[in-house]
Amino acid sequence: MTRPLPNLENIPSNKFYPPHIDVSRSLLRTGLLTTRLNDALASNKLIVIEAQAGQGKSVLVAQFLTYHRLNHIWYQIGSEDADPFCVLSSLLFNLNEKYPELAGTELESILYNGKLGSLDLQRCANLLLHEFATRLPHNLYIVFDDTHLLTDNHLTNTLIDYLIDTSPPKLRFVLTSRFPLHLKCRVLRNNNSICRLRTGDLAFTGKEIEEYLTSVLKRKPDKKRVEDILRVTGGWIMGVVLAGHASDGWDKLPSETAVSGSMSPVEQQYLFDFFRDEIFAQIPKDLHDALLKLSCLSDIPLQLARIISRREDIDSILADLVVRNLFIYYQEGHLQTFRLHGLFQEFLQQQATIRIAPDELRRVRISEAEYYLYQGIVDKAILCYIHAGDFPAIESVLIERGTDLLQRNTMFSILSALESIPEATIHRHSWIALYVGLLRFDLIPHTTLPFFESAQTTFSRTGEEKGEIMSLAMTTYYHIIVSGNYRAGAAFLPRLNELLLKKTTTLPRPVRNLAARSLAFGFFLFAGDTKKARSCLALQGSQEGRRQQSAIAGGRFIRGYIEMFSGSHAVCMKEAEACYALLSHPLVAMSDKLFIRTLLLCRLSMIGDQLNFSAELKAIERMFTPKVLERTFAALHFHAWESSNLFALGRTAEAMDILHRGMAIAVQKTTPYMQSQILQWKAFGHALLGQRDEALAAIKLSIHLHNESGGSLHHTFNAIMAGTVYSRLGMADEAESCFEQGLEGAKCIPSHYFLICVYLNRSHHKLVTRGPEPALDDLRTGLVLMRMHQVEHFWTWEPAMMTLLLSLAVENDIEKDFVTALAQKTLDISVNDSGDLMPQLHFFLLDHFHISLGGRTIFQASNFSPSQRELLSILLTTKGQQINQEQVQLAIWPDSPPINARRSFDTLLTRLRNRIDPALPHSAKLYLVLKKGILELAHSQTDALQFIAAARAGLRHARARERWQAGNAFRTAFSLLNGLWPEDTFCSEKAVALNDQIISTLIEATISWAAIMVRAGETEEAMSLVERSVNIYFYDERLVSLLYALYRDSSNHLKAGNTLERYKSVLKRNKYTDEEIDDLQDEIISFSLKKLVDLTA
Repeated sequence: MTRPLPNLENIPSNKFYPPHIDVSRSLLRTGLLTTRLNDALASNKLIVIEAQAGQGKSVLVAQFLTYHRLNHIWYQIGSEDADPFCVLSSLLFNLNEKYPELAGTELESILYNGKLGSLDLQRCANLLLHEFATRLPHNLYIVFDDTHLLTDNHLTNTLIDYLIDTSPPKLRFVLTSRFPLHLKCRVLRNNNSICRLRTGDLAFTGKEIEEYLTSVLKRKPDKKRVEDILRVTGGWIMGVVLAGHASDGWDKLPSETAVSGSMSPVEQQYLFDFFRDEIFAQIPKDLHDALLKLSCLSDIPLQLARIISRREDIDSILADLVVRNLFIYYQEGHLQTFRLHGLFQEFLQQQATIRIAPDELRRVRISEAEYYLYQGIVDKAILCYIHAGDFPAIESVLIERGTDLLQRNTMFSILSALESIPEATIHRHSWIALYVGLLRFDLIPHTTLPFFESAQTTFSRTGEEKGEIMSLAMTTYYHIIVSGNYRAGAAFLPRLNELLLKKTTTLPRPVRNLAARSLAFGFFLFAGDTKKARSCLALQGSQEGRRQQSAIAGGRFIRGYIEMFSGSHAVCMKEAEACYALLSHPLVAMSDKLFIRTLLLCRLSMIGDQLNFSAELKAIERMFTPKVLERTFAALHFHAWESSNLFALGRTAEAMDILHRGMAIAVQKTTPYMQSQILQWKAFGHALLGQRDEALAAIKLSIHLHNESGGSLHHTFNAIMAGTVYSRLGMADEAESCFEQGLEGAKCIPSHYFLICVYLNRSHHKLVTRGPEPALDDLRTGLVLMRMHQVEHFWTWEPAMMTLLLSLAVENDIEKDFVTALAQKTLDISVNDSGDLMPQLHFFLLDHFHISLGGRTIFQASNFSPSQRELLSILLTTKGQQINQEQVQLAIWPDSPPINARRSFDTLLTRLRNRIDPALPHSAKLYLVLKKGILELAHSQTDALQFIAAARAGLRHARARERWQAGNAFRTAFSLLNGLWPEDTFCSEKAVALNDQIISTLIEATISWAAIMVRAGETEEAMSLVERSVNIYFYDERLVSLLYALYRDSSNHLKAGNTLERYKSVLKRNKYTDEEIDDLQDEIISFSLKKLVDLTA
């Protein structure tokens, strides 16, 4: 790699290297290597070695890798691995060092430039596994050494579990641990494909002890000495080694140490005494003080060793100790850095606490911190200051470099370090408290408020305005995202606004943007002040550059939310498209992607698009587990928004079921805001069902909770909802009071969307309580606003109310064209010449012919005679579905005299009308209209024409790079497509022409939508789409090429080959020559998805 990943600055230099094995001083464990471990090579996914300290775990694994010449990555677990992204960065670094041709991946870019949180972990793990799966030519072992150090690190354990369970077959794992593993991966739970070695399995046998003493230590022990060592040590390898080194006193070691699997304090003290008497005693006394101080370091870089030991000759001293094999080693690949054997280091640290004054040890830690701070390794410097207890120094680092740290992907390692400080101490140091809150917010946001509050109190008292701005911004954001206590959040807006305006030009860009976004969202949600919210967003500084993508996403989300309620349709769609484009950006954090998906879901609910709402919700569920979603503010909104869609479709029982599930979650959340959101919709549903007591109880509690939580925006809509409920319960005074509150709030925001809600609901209320005339002004105002802002749906829309209102509008000639189109699209009703509303007749041509009314099939092809089907075919395939009578006569009776043809036409039309009339609620003459010689199919919809119209809308959006809207239009189109035109039913020239049009539209729409999906990283969804289209129409080379490329790039070579063979068979049946088939095959094989994306850009 050309540059280090940010997480790697904090790691020990031995992280990627197995222990150096001096063959002359080690015993090759041939027995284990040729039996248990040899058997594991064939099929075991996982080798687990659980044994006590000093049992030779790491040495055995290193011998295993060398003996069998295995490709491997070594990973030494350490304290830095509390950060799971350090694990990912380290594995990627190691992979790229081993295979340089793999460098420059998307994951590298994300880890270096992206803003990452816990929600990004699985995505990054998948990218890493993809690199292993697609690029490695052979099996590879990953060794995680000392996994017992991860016992309390839930996120990192979860990552390793996921890597093991989802890794490709060519990836194998070796785990070593002093204690039983705390991992929960499926492989371990099922105990399948595992080779497990424990303490007893690694113990030296008597024969191995004799071989070790003879061949390694060059001693000739008698049989009794070997037996005594085995009896005393139980085969514990470190015990055998120490006994071999000892001049005498080796029998002081505790007996049967190896049996327990871990050392007791007494056993450990015996070991330390042994180190003192047999090892430390061999080191000159004038070096003792320096060595004890150096033992406090995780690594021993020579430059730092000179500073701490105050000896210029320390390099030669350490080198000599290495040569003498006194448990000191060079770091592999780093000859300027040394390390101590783990157990020997523990012994030295114990001695240091006894022999060296605490203040002197503290100065060692501070020197180490200053060294790493000078090197620019801030995370490690903070950790050293924590060990030294120098909290003012930590605060100085955070003041100077804290905002830079927030831009880097080291949050977990810093948080792990800071959280090791006692909480009471954290609260006494405002900058530490602030950063603990900031770093916790992504993981456990509900715990962060006390840290922000204590920091803000101190900053306010001491006049540290930058710190006060940051703490106020996060407190505000907490009340938006976590608590929903808008009343509490609103109290902080004036001071935050004052400070931000005062310090805008001097604040670091990340701090200014954080404050601007929190303030903007707060003014909009808490105060309903759209103008002020927009002006706050304008205070954001430039956000150019790769590392700013998540900041851009955060600003876009807030702007998009504001424009949905208050902006024009064009501006709203512009923001929605800008947000959607960020979803496919690899550097945008998953938490920000969740916000964007939530924004898009809200929009789909606001326009009542349940089809695309369901698809968007499934996309969210693919990205996040239900457990993750329930921890966010988003989940309850999903329940409320979906219930709104279902109420609008007349599916009240389904809506109430969703709200019941949502309420179960809301009660657990215990926040008034969350509960009120669900309760207002439950009240609405109960009112629609005529359940007066339940509706009244729910809406009263919802109002109470909304008053408790505050927030002008949601208070406004709550008032509108209360008005709709009270109106349906016959409580006119209460309804009118609530509508007046809602109207005043909607005007103050201002929100055209809420104005539409209140005007049309109040119009309906006046209509049912006072009659048509009082309802007209509100009806007219609401419909004009709908037309002006291109709104075709609003929250609280329900079929009974809207049928009454649209009928009233038609009767009074209010926005008649708009109302007619709206009724057809949203209520499936049409307006006849008399102004009456009537249900639409649906003709289904795609796959098999049938006619339905109100969702019920009333006729199939077999119900009509051939001549009746021919007449329907002509009508259905003619532009506008109207045709001159003489053209029909000429088409059906070309050889008959005009008078006979006219008579036959009249007879056929009469019989067709008589055939369908009994199944219709109105006369068939209103549907099959003959007027002034023009025959028209009126008050109807045809699925083939709807498919073409929706697909063409999608293509227009795609050409304009409005990809989110394009995808929604395409999904609507394909929901209508079940097959092609039924040629056995309709076979006229017009029918054939329309079928050709359907096929060409299908091909263009499939290619365009698949390109959008591929661009968005939704390859599986693109594959499903193209598979479906190919199954409908297999004869187009472009579709086959696209499907082949999707299979190939997903490593599904079997399906790719089958697709190619199937297409070749089709070509052969159609008399293509071998040369033509080979040419087409070459074109298919050479097709690339990149080319597809480029062509449709």
